[in-house]
Amino acid sequence: MTADLAHALLGMVLDGSYRANPASSSDCQAGKDAEKMQWVFYSVGAGALATGAALYLLGYSQATPALVGLAPILGPRSAGLSVRGGF
Repeated sequence: MTADLAHALLGMVLDGSYRANPASSSDCQAGKDAEKMQWVFYSVGAGALATGAALYLLGYSQATPALVGLAPILGPRSAGLSVRGGF
């Protein structure tokens, strides 16, 4: 019986009637969405890299200390934004 089953499966594979895990349309759409986001993040990263390189090469320096500051705060159970200011 095992040989018959193997022969039947081989026949299905060879004639294309057997698909181990057919992709659904939602899987295809999720893949396309992930690909779009991949290129968006590549573009954002390239823009940040170009901006950093331009500021470095042009010798940007801050002459006076900033009077306003923002900083992210991340903890195991909390997240927030710290705002600092002066006058």
